[in-house]
Amino acid sequence: MNVKVEKLQPDPISPTDKIGSDHKAKITLSPSLKKHRKQAFWQIIFPLVLGSLIVVGLAVWAVLASSPNHSVTVYWANLSVIIVTIFIIIFGILLLALIIGLTYGVIKLRQYTPIYTQIVQAYAYRTAGIIIRYADHSVKPVYIIHGIGSGIKAFMDRFSYLITAREGKK
Repeated sequence: MNVKVEKLQPDPISPTDKIGSDHKAKITLSPSLKKHRKQAFWQIIFPLVLGSLIVVGLAVWAVLASSPNHSVTVYWANLSVIIVTIFIIIFGILLLALIIGLTYGVIKLRQYTPIYTQIVQAYAYRTAGIIIRYADHSVKPVYIIHGIGSGIKAFMDRFSYLITAREGKK
């Protein structure tokens, strides 16, 4: 922010003064900030206020002008319908042009899409293969430990079966 703060010399302190009340500061705005505020008023605030006053004035004038004479009211109503219809038509034409442009863009894009889609798909398959390979490598020790555990369990089950079978023969 472009603000200059100049510290003034403190006044002599009296016993009744609050602490810190002796630090008075004078704020001065820089020339660029003054210029910005002036431009903001003339470029933003003034046109908004002027436009609002014109719209309110036209609304008041339309109400006052239409009260005594019915034919004038019909004239202004027809004129209003024409103006609103013109704005709707202009908006519709712009929307139609946007839709036509987007359709043309999609048609052109579809001509180039298959080539680049195949390239992206090839990279996706390559990435998937790398991920699967590293996932298999990371799980391999777990499979080995489970395999050893299953082998020991199978050996123990077979061993206990043989012992119980031998004891049954005695």
